[in-house]
Amino acid sequence: MDEISIYKYVSNKKILIKEINLGAESTYKIFYTKFKNVYVHPKLWSIITEDFNIFYDFERYLSKYKHQKEILVRHNEIKKVSENILQIKGQFFLFGGENNYWHFMIDFIPRLISLKDLSQEKMKIIIPHDLDEKFFKFILKICKLLEINEVNFLKINRGNLIYFFENLIFTSNPSIHFTYYFFHKLLNKTIIKEEEKNLYVMRGDTSNRRVLNENDLISTLKKYNYEIIDCAYLSIEEQIKKFSKAKNIIIPSGAAMANLLFVPDRINVVEIRSNLDGDFSKKINLNNRFYLYLFEKTKKVGQKLRKDIIVNISLIVQLIEEKKIY
Repeated sequence: MDEISIYKYVSNKKILIKEINLGAESTYKIFYTKFKNVYVHPKLWSIITEDFNIFYDFERYLSKYKHQKEILVRHNEIKKVSENILQIKGQFFLFGGENNYWHFMIDFIPRLISLKDLSQEKMKIIIPHDLDEKFFKFILKICKLLEINEVNFLKINRGNLIYFFENLIFTSNPSIHFTYYFFHKLLNKTIIKEEEKNLYVMRGDTSNRRVLNENDLISTLKKYNYEIIDCAYLSIEEQIKKFSKAKNIIIPSGAAMANLLFVPDRINVVEIRSNLDGDFSKKINLNNRFYLYLFEKTKKVGQKLRKDIIVNISLIVQLIEEKKIY
């Protein structure tokens, strides 16, 4: 099995790739194509062609390492399973999706725009069988806003190694620029940005990168009139509304940072960091729309690769007062 460029592959096979534009630059475009007799690796939502190639420059949203580990190293296993797998007949659109809020909002939801160019008659949208109900409802809402009238789904188990489809339409992974403009064009009547509240976004009851002294941190932030929210208990619409009304935000690094798409310009955002947090907050801060402070003064705790943290509260108070983040 080889990693190749999809553009070389489709040129050789004479397969069309079409584009949807939200702006003149390439970062404001998304692309889609249709393959016949193609495999889907549902854990990564990646395409494996009938002649066993995978693409490094199109649909993938996870790292090269994960494709190496889950697909390339398991080439023989995948090929063996493919010999006996039943083909799923019909027309399908690969949405994918997962219960990680960042990936769901940033990497998957904008792909639905491709359906506006397609006939939905007898087409089914592929999603995971265990997709959270609030995520599923948001897909339906976006389809309605896109005026996609026929919405049918095929729910598949991501625990299975591969699936084999007769006809499959799949898209490129949208850029962060595309995602930003997609949401603002679509939700421009409902996103009303006003600088009203200070927000602390709880890390809450999670398995990784917990804030071990979060209760003490919350008690301190309440003195500065911070409203405390836990996104796990809010609908997507409620999250968007909360962030669009913020004037200052303090947030531990995590998936809820996807909501920074919706904040007003020129507000203050403090990201409380653990280790291995990446540069997601910088990526989402397009054109430096807001003032971003990376707060690194945390003690890393535990044996896990991604550590729990203890926040240095006195230093975060110093930052709040020096920069007037209240």
